[in-house]
Amino acid sequence: MKSVDNNVTIFDEFVRQQSDGLTAKGKSSSEVMVHLFKGYLAAPDKEFATFIKQKKNDYEEGQDLQEDELMTMAENKFKSLVCTGEWNTPSKEQKEILALTAKLESITKKKKLQKNNKRKEKFEWKTPKNVADTKDKNGRTYH
Repeated sequence: MKSVDNNVTIFDEFVRQQSDGLTAKGKSSSEVMVHLFKGYLAAPDKEFATFIKQKKNDYEEGQDLQEDELMTMAENKFKSLVCTGEWNTPSKEQKEILALTAKLESITKKKKLQKNNKRKEKFEWKTPKNVADTKDKNGRTYH
């Protein structure tokens, strides 16, 4: 699944192309189904994964489900999620984490700038405004 950039349609096309070869090698339908479920569950979309888990549970409980039917249902779900813009979108929790991460980075940058400014101010007295100017501090003269 990852090698096809999590595109279910391309994954299904690949499986269909390989299906004849798998049948010729004596792979049973149940073995192909196991690998199909495994491939689909590698997709990063949580809603799609939940959908596939339900289909897997139904299959394991004895519901009659063929490879082509599963691939059609998976592809329809994938296309539906893509069309609505919901495919692989961050969950509510992931969005919160992203927002908090961005906020933390912003605060960290701000603190770093403040620290650099304080450091500049602390040693600013050492730099005279004019080259000819000198400053005396603690019995030392600075040019």
